Amino acid sequence: MKRVLIGLSLLGGMAWAQSEIDMLIQQAQEYESAGQYTDAALTYGLVAVMLSDAGKTDGAVDLLEEFAHRAEGAGQYGDAAAAYGVAGGILSEAGRTQEAIKLVDVLKALAQKAEGAGNYGDAGTAYGVAGQILSDAGKAAEAAGLDRKSGEFYEKAGMFTLASYAYSDAADILSDAGKTQEASELYKKAEEMRNRAGEK
Repeated sequence: MKRVLIGLSLLGGMAWAQSEIDMLIQQAQEYESAGQYTDAALTYGLVAVMLSDAGKTDGAVDLLEEFAHRAEGAGQYGDAAAAYGVAGGILSEAGRTQEAIKLVDVLKALAQKAEGAGNYGDAGTAYGVAGQILSDAGKAAEAAGLDRKSGEFYEKAGMFTLASYAYSDAADILSDAGKTQEASELYKKAEEMRNRAGEK
């Protein structure tokens, strides 16, 4: 989910008609009303990228944060985290890095709520999104710590493929920082997760 939503930023630079935006907002609202929060998060994410392309960064971020609050209220912590992730990406691309970094504390709190509810997969998502925001901001050491935590929660949830990605992300950051011993351990952990995913 994190990777899909952050990947929406690749659509940047295109011109969008207001009618397309309105249609997608209506679609997102219908998904949300039906309790299909993942589809709603994807659609709101696309709308936010469109708004950002049109120079409406504040509107894009407000749209995502409002949805994230509603998703959190419905116990859909992973979808809320994904929306915050897109907001963080939009802010970073707009050069508003400090505002993006402020979302990290929001995401950590979200992860703790998900953990408290026994939803370890959503906790993994929230930590992973927070790690991505910090990585984008050049805070490699903190990002690696959160990616590792993301892997641990995905592993606890039995989501071994996602755990593998998270551990690999953390290992890549540590390797780039010259911390080869720690990186090697996490690459091994990532491989273990891939093997476990293959056994399911």
